[in-house]
Amino acid sequence: MCVALTGATGFVGSHTVSSLLAAGHSPRILVRDRARAQRILGGLDVDPSVVETVVGDLADVHAIDRLLSGVDALTHCATVIQVTGPPGALTTVNVEDTSNIVGRAVEAGLGPRRLMLGGHHISWPDYASLCDELTGTRCRRVTMPAAELWALGSTLDAIKRVRPFHYPLTRDAAEIMSSMVPTDDGPTLESLPIALRPLRDTVEEAIAVLAAAGDLPAPAAGRLAPAATEASHGVVRREGLIGRATQAMAASAWFAKFGPSVVPRLDRALHRVTGGRVLISRLLVPSLVLTTTGHRSGEPRQAPLACLAEPGGSLSSGAPPPHSGSHRPTSLTPCPHD
Repeated sequence: MCVALTGATGFVGSHTVSSLLAAGHSPRILVRDRARAQRILGGLDVDPSVVETVVGDLADVHAIDRLLSGVDALTHCATVIQVTGPPGALTTVNVEDTSNIVGRAVEAGLGPRRLMLGGHHISWPDYASLCDELTGTRCRRVTMPAAELWALGSTLDAIKRVRPFHYPLTRDAAEIMSSMVPTDDGPTLESLPIALRPLRDTVEEAIAVLAAAGDLPAPAAGRLAPAATEASHGVVRREGLIGRATQAMAASAWFAKFGPSVVPRLDRALHRVTGGRVLISRLLVPSLVLTTTGHRSGEPRQAPLACLAEPGGSLSSGAPPPHSGSHRPTSLTPCPHD
């Protein structure tokens, strides 16, 4: 069977090409960049020379007609899932372009059978509870009306056009978050020999992968964080908007005038009051708490140290030599915890 396919350079589409070939079918793909498609398919051990390629996009009706000419079926995998892109991109590709290619497919005589698979649908409160259960920590919850969420996303979009910065909330993302609905997957699941992967397994793996890649702080990943991460050795990182804003403040000229004299005093006071749980310097640089035994008193002592992670798992910090007002670099190699 000759099968037309869109989205061949994406994850689902590229694996679909591989599966079609393995099943003895002949895929014909629509791509914007032939070289990129060859590179991606080659990574899946697919010989690009056996895959018929049409260069174009979903807005090009002539390219779509060439794609659909004489095929037996269409697999539409092209979609936009990146919610941080330009405003309206989700609607253009996921609605307008989909309507375009499906309409041309019907005109070409492909159909009328249509199989839809939306997958699992879960409410945000239930999703948060599932994350709590998997990580062993309580994730942050912020309840906001849809209208306010959309307005906030639109405001951030406008600011990004003037001063680009990365933040996941956009107008498109806000619309998806507040308007997702379940789909009736029954007919598809009955027609095809497939079963949906358990939602718990997918969420658990996603959290673990995000934590391993450094895109999710280890404290938020909880028990799913990698065993050998900087956080498990006491290094605390502050990512996100608050962390970036604090670090930008620390790099400013006015902070350099009073910060070195004020922050250490506040840190020592907060360290005594909170038992080391709260430190201002943790927002400025990665830090750890050094636990030692006093040479004269024999009592346990703790001291916060700013540090930098080095290759191989060691941490570089600054420690004052005895009877000296200066600091020397010190390399610390964390020991794994039982």
